[in-house]
Amino acid sequence: MSRLKASGIRLKRKHTKLLWHYCHTSILLAILIFILPPIARARVYIDITSPNPRPILIGLQVYTEDSGKVSFSPQIKALPSYAQQILTIIKDDLTYTNLFSPIEERLFLESPSGTFKPENWKPLGADAVVKIKLQLSQNTVKALSVIYDVNEGVQIFKKEYSGDLAFIRTLAHVLARDIYKRFTDRDPPFEAKILYVGQIDGKKSLFIIDWDGARQRRLGISSETVLSPKWFEKERLLAYTVRDGRRWSLKTLDFNTMTQKTVLESQTLAIAGDFIDRKNLLVTYTDADNQDIYILDTETSRLKKIIGGFGIEIDPVISPDKTKFLFVSDRSGSPQIYIAELSGYNIKRLTFKGNYNTSPRWSPTGDAFVYVGSVNGRNQIFLQRFDPAKTETVGEPEQLTFKGDNEEPSFSPDGRFITFSSNRDGLWRIYIMRIDGSGQKALTEDYGFSPVWIK
Repeated sequence: MSRLKASGIRLKRKHTKLLWHYCHTSILLAILIFILPPIARARVYIDITSPNPRPILIGLQVYTEDSGKVSFSPQIKALPSYAQQILTIIKDDLTYTNLFSPIEERLFLESPSGTFKPENWKPLGADAVVKIKLQLSQNTVKALSVIYDVNEGVQIFKKEYSGDLAFIRTLAHVLARDIYKRFTDRDPPFEAKILYVGQIDGKKSLFIIDWDGARQRRLGISSETVLSPKWFEKERLLAYTVRDGRRWSLKTLDFNTMTQKTVLESQTLAIAGDFIDRKNLLVTYTDADNQDIYILDTETSRLKKIIGGFGIEIDPVISPDKTKFLFVSDRSGSPQIYIAELSGYNIKRLTFKGNYNTSPRWSPTGDAFVYVGSVNGRNQIFLQRFDPAKTETVGEPEQLTFKGDNEEPSFSPDGRFITFSSNRDGLWRIYIMRIDGSGQKALTEDYGFSPVWIK
């Protein structure tokens, strides 16, 4: 693999260094100092698999302690700026999941630095209380997080963290993650990133943002056209297609070494699908004006056709268990979603509602997929439940978006959120929503397309 060089597609040294630190903040942050096993198991628990789980009413208290002297006011504005930022991020993370409902600070009956007393919280209807003590020493932030079960009146979690002040947002996401996980036994996407195609200086470029839209970073790859980034978490590999002049190139970028490799060059279009493994990549390749599905050997650049015909066969996305893949075909007369085995055999049509369905994406658990369907001339996102054992859909598709054009949905690593692109406000931007379509909000201010999640 060749190092990224200054050319039409380049990853400059400053971008390489910046991205390296950005994607490896866990090395610089969140050095775990001490974990105290819980002295009681929380009876407060959220079953996130239930249709409408009741949100946990939670008291979030953050305070600072300098030289043994407590300085705190229940109002956020009285906290030091770094502490305000941490508290705000934790609240925003937990609130957006729709599984937690933070109590307003003005209602607190107990000082954050004071001893936890259940009787101070039961009148507020609180289920749990989190007290986080912060200490800033030069450029290092130390945090002690303690969680209490109000109904049982006991401490159920205690953990200390230490991180560089420059990575304060990551520290806040880690604190929120552990609170979330304590009550759900699941990992949230708070530390995940979203990679997408943006635009700068008239060229398309790859960018990365936090799951909440903060800390936009340019990856350093720019070209006349950048298409269809696809992420392989296990190997930390990114595949994407670029065009400079009349030449198309399908490339991979190894995030472990920050090296780029051209795996296929052609005068016709080749678009990355999903990685089967580190070596083999599903692709859509145009040959003699036909778009068919191939497996590309990324080491030899050899193409093996697995699905093809006189119609269009595009957009292969592999199932979580790596045994099947979804794809789009117009063999029935209009674009529809199909499923097939990796060999290309046992093809089965999955969508029948609507006359134009494209861009399928699996949920991480394989029991659902999202896709784009045309409704009254507009592209909208649908969720379709799926039974992997029977290889068939379950129930009717659920329409999740209704305004403007909405395209290229992508599931978060935990399967509870979907990022997508939309032009509902006149400009294509990156949005996020919960799996039921609620909580739709823009993550980017400028042009954005083709979002994918990176753990």
